[in-house]
Amino acid sequence: SRRLFFSQSFSAAVAVSVITSTPVDAIEADRTQIQSQLISAAKLSDETLIETISGFFSGAALTTTKTFVKYPLDTATVRLQMPNTQYSIFNLVDLFDGSFRGISLPLLSNIPGGAVFFAIKDATKSVCKESGMPKWMATCISVGVANFPYWLIRNPSEVLKTRQQISTGNETAFDALQSAFNSGNTTESLKDLYSGYWENIIYAYPADVIKFLAYERLSSGKKNLPATEAALYGAFSTAIAQFCTTPLDVVRN
Repeated sequence: SRRLFFSQSFSAAVAVSVITSTPVDAIEADRTQIQSQLISAAKLSDETLIETISGFFSGAALTTTKTFVKYPLDTATVRLQMPNTQYSIFNLVDLFDGSFRGISLPLLSNIPGGAVFFAIKDATKSVCKESGMPKWMATCISVGVANFPYWLIRNPSEVLKTRQQISTGNETAFDALQSAFNSGNTTESLKDLYSGYWENIIYAYPADVIKFLAYERLSSGKKNLPATEAALYGAFSTAIAQFCTTPLDVVRN
């Protein structure tokens, strides 16, 4: 399989580097130690590769599902957070009118973005844990590393999506994109599409860290939990994270 091929190739590379960097006398005197280093490196590369691949596909599936389920509530949230908003929680018809407006761009960017996020997060976390780092620290570092490429992919669609959500007309994704490039200056247009990049990271990092740490604490680090139990832990963890970071969400929107 592709995974086995990459794993064996990595192990071979490690073997060459270890042998070439070690004197002959030391190799003869301590073959057992060198062999244990190779085995450990092979196990590490194998586990990291598995975590990367599984994270990539599960991240894509998770992001697709979350985007469809959460999008109407996200639209309502953005509309209520706008200054001098005309929307109200007491007028649900207007609040949720056109709730799926602008969903096409988030789907196009969130699916690869989510796949990249979880692939990098899981791979980084696996490496951190193998190095003996505490689980909570590994989570904090891996989430931080994964957020930068994630928002690099997602940020333009997030800007256009927010503008479509607050629009009172029937602005399409193409209209929103065309409006962003109306200045005629490509550099300025790209800069506009990446407006709020750091605000998104400042919001997303603590939100993700709190969410993942809370889930790990509630689940006691167990995997393959029953679906209902895992869903309850996930919902409660997300609720805690969103409650703590809502002010940052208002700022970024």
